[in-house]
Amino acid sequence: RSGLFHAAMRLVRDVQPRFFIWENVVGALSTNKGEDFAKVLQSTADLGYDAVWTVLDAQWCGVPQRRRRIFLVGVRDGIPAGADIFSFGRRAARICRDEIQLITDSRHRNYPAGREAREAAAETIEPGTADRILRRLTPVECLRLQGFPDQWFEGVPGYSNAKAYRAIGNSVAIPCVEWIFQQVLEYDKTQD
Repeated sequence: RSGLFHAAMRLVRDVQPRFFIWENVVGALSTNKGEDFAKVLQSTADLGYDAVWTVLDAQWCGVPQRRRRIFLVGVRDGIPAGADIFSFGRRAARICRDEIQLITDSRHRNYPAGREAREAAAETIEPGTADRILRRLTPVECLRLQGFPDQWFEGVPGYSNAKAYRAIGNSVAIPCVEWIFQQVLEYDKTQD
């Protein structure tokens, strides 16, 4: 259904990279009773790529949020029978926590708004504390939740908080993608 998916597949067809990575929400596995994901796999095969996929939760990679996503890696030259590609799966995906530097103390801090106050930690609001006033996360805090550096949007023409929130929400958790790229590079070294 997504025009973006078809555009991405056209790009893969035209460029023919050795590997490509596709990411989507977990619901893509079950939409249209699984037919949509079957079409993703078929489109990948039609372009001459073998594929491996897994559901990876960003918290397994040190990101202080639950963000489950499907990650599919397409391999142009095929995957040898019996190969343990990327060590995907729930057990192996949890190992990435050890391979990526954790976001220091992020799980227990809430940062106040304002550039000057970025480094100061505020008290975390615990469940059941109804007497506290909740506030919206700042764009910088949202960047941190996805693993981006604080300065990611500095100097971007036409920047607005609304555009930043949308872009960050539609992004991938950077530590997850870094881990997957590392797995792809390790696999690629074994194929030469």
